[in-house]
Formats: sequence, structure tokens, C-alpha cells
Amino acid sequence: MVKNNINTSKTLYYTEPYVGVKVYYSYNTIIGIKEPYKDLVLSENVWSVTTAKHLSKIDGGSDLAKKSRMKNNHFKLHLEVAKHTYQF
Repeated sequence: MVKNNINTSKTLYYTEPYVGVKVYYSYNTIIGIKEPYKDLVLSENVWSVTTAKHLSKIDGGSDLAKKSRMKNNHFKLHLEVAKHTYQF
């Protein structure tokens, strides 16, 4: 699967496992997903300062953007459904 780098250090990237689906990674951890006809879903930061920067790079990092991030346990459930739906 092709990695589309978002930053120059290649630690923030996305893949497109299915038409219209973008899966965002910080290092090798999935931190967000954009599905067709749905809003971007990002996890809250439960990792590191660097991942916090990656999340902000994706959503702009405003207070509203940060408040819109999904609780990590809910994100994991959302991600499992997406993995099943799109087979990635």
C-alpha cells in the first residue's frame, strides 16, 4: 500500500486502502480515518507530543478541532468497524 507522506520526516502519512478512504498514521499507529461521505474522525491524543503535533497538522489544531477529536476507546471501536467495512 502506498504511503502518502504529509511531513518531511515521513512519520506522518496516510494510505488509501479503498476508494475514498484515507487512513492517517503517526509513525505506525492509526490516528484518524476519513471515510466517503463522512467527516474526518481523529482520536484524541493519548500518545506523545509528536503525535499531538501530527493530529494538529491534520485538523489545524484549533481548540474546536481538539474538542472534536474522538475519545480513544470510541475511536478504536469506530476503527474496527471501518477495518471490517473496507477490509484493511
